[in-house]
Parts: sequence; structure tokens; C-alpha cells
Amino acid sequence: MTSHEEIGSPRQVDVIVSNYPEAAVDSIVWSSGVCYVVGLVDTSEGLRCFRFPRTKEAQVSLAYECQILGHIDRNGPLSVATPVPLMLAADHSYAVITGLTGRVLQDDELNQLPEAQQVAAGKAIGKFMTELNDIIPISGMPGESRLRKSLLDDHAWYSRMCTWQDGVISPLYDRFYKAYSQSRKDSHTRNEVVIHGDLHYGNLLFGDNNKLTGVIDFSEIGLGDVHQELRSVYRTGGRLVLEAAIDTLDERFLPID
Repeated sequence: MTSHEEIGSPRQVDVIVSNYPEAAVDSIVWSSGVCYVVGLVDTSEGLRCFRFPRTKEAQVSLAYECQILGHIDRNGPLSVATPVPLMLAADHSYAVITGLTGRVLQDDELNQLPEAQQVAAGKAIGKFMTELNDIIPISGMPGESRLRKSLLDDHAWYSRMCTWQDGVISPLYDRFYKAYSQSRKDSHTRNEVVIHGDLHYGNLLFGDNNKLTGVIDFSEIGLGDVHQELRSVYRTGGRLVLEAAIDTLDERFLPID
């Protein structure tokens, strides 16, 4: 498994340079998460994002995400920009995806904006949620794999993804998952909808006048409860953003408590 110390490893640099020989090695912007090492490079064709999975499970997730993004690209466009998959290695060891430009509103920046901008952001998020359900069939994409359940509902998958940190994250997730599962059993049956699964502030890009212009990271997209999506929206933007998002949703997402 790739460790955090191996960000920008010679192998990863070679992959980028072999695809874009004009890329300056010292200009590659590296970042790292639980599942991926990411290299962002500015090329003559625009921003390119190289994603290197850390585990076999993340490789499977990367291939799935590329399928989803490809489907959106062919059946869109959406009202906001989304990444476009350009290439997936045959062994799923990396993918090249278009990079998006925009500003991330950190922490509580979104709910500190003027009220009109908060409402506009909430409506844009709600429209994005609706559009996903307009173009991605719940039954699955023709000729491609079926939509999986939201990863939050896949305990075994997510637990394996989290074991890289010496078992620290996995036990914490186990306790959270048990509480979440019980809450699902205690709730009324919900309609399953297509959810992005990770609409936190780091995946929302804003442009001029703090307008939502892009959404990134579709690795957790799947079928799930709309409340899961709305909890992320609330944590990111607060009450005004949440209420504006809910106001744009149609009956497919009901009931909403």
C-alpha cells in the first residue's frame, strides 16, 4: 500500500510525465487522502488530475467513479461543471480526469455569506441533486454496472478502506456504523434516490459572486437516503442553505423530515 510519505513517488511522476511530457515535475501539485494520492498539473490542454488509488478497493471505486462521470458527460451537461474522465489505466492503477477551477469556501465561510448568496447556493445544490436523478437511472446505466448502495451503507467496504491507518479509523467507523444502522432501522422506509454522497465544502467549487460552479469527487455516489445528502449540506452551509436546497427538490425525494 502506498504510504503518505510516498506522495509524488517516482512511479507517479513517471505516469504524469509519460502522459504529458511538457509537464514540469516541480509544478505538480500533490495532495493525499485516505483512498487516493492526487497529482494536479496544468497542461496545454487544461488542468489534469491524476488519481492514484491506495488499495485494491480504491481501484474498484475509481473505475466505478469513471463510469459515473462518463455517463454524466455523455448525458449532461449539468448546471454546474463536473470532472470528465479522460483515461483509466487497464489495471485501474490510475486515472486521468479533467481538473476544475474554482474556490473552496472553507469551514463556515458559506454560512457567513450574505443571505441572498446563501439561498442561491442552496438552490444550486438542490438543482444539482435533482439533475443527478434526472440523468442517472436508479436501475443502473445502460450497458454499464448497476448503481451501488451509498458507501455509508456498505460497512465491509468502507471498513477495509479505513484500515490503512494502523486500525485507528476502522474501530471508530465500526461504532459509528452500528449507530447509523440502528437509526435506519428505526426510521420509516425511504425512497432511494441517487446521491452524491459527499457534498461537503471541500467538494463544492465557487466562482464570481460566490456562485456554485462545480462539484468534484464522485467516488461515493450511489443509491441512498436523501437525508444522508442533506446532512452534509447542513454541515457545510447551515440552515438557509439547507432550506433553499430542500425547496428545489421534487416528490422523488419525499418525505423529508
